Amino acid sequence: MPRPSHRLDLCLIVQHHLSDEVVADLGGVVASRELLRGGIASHRVERGDGMRFWANQQGGFRVRCPDSGASIVPAFSKALAAWRAGASRELSCAACGATHDLADLDYFPDAGFGCSALVLCDVASLEWLAEDREALEALLGPFTQVARRIG
Repeated sequence: MPRPSHRLDLCLIVQHHLSDEVVADLGGVVASRELLRGGIASHRVERGDGMRFWANQQGGFRVRCPDSGASIVPAFSKALAAWRAGASRELSCAACGATHDLADLDYFPDAGFGCSALVLCDVASLEWLAEDREALEALLGPFTQVARRIG
């Protein structure tokens, strides 16, 4: 795990694979807009072969049952490892008795699952300029935000 630093990146995670055409369009949108109050230093697109788990990369985050609010960190850790080994992406919750998709759990700080992400590097703030967020959503579709400190 890297040590926290002053640099803050914001990952905009999407459930689908970003096409080369969308990636090219993103470059123009990011270059022509401030996006976040104070701006960003750079950006990159991360695409993988399949779904992955995106988190703050610092560890120490909390995971709670979405129904009961109970902490389920040990069960989550086991379920995430099992999913990475090929099992289904779910957790049998001892807190409420239900089975939850890992994507539906309550994470703090935010975390999520996706196939691709637009990473806004060295952001000055997490405060969106509304029109700029709308422009990105038009290209990306719905996204989950995950902020991470990079060493």
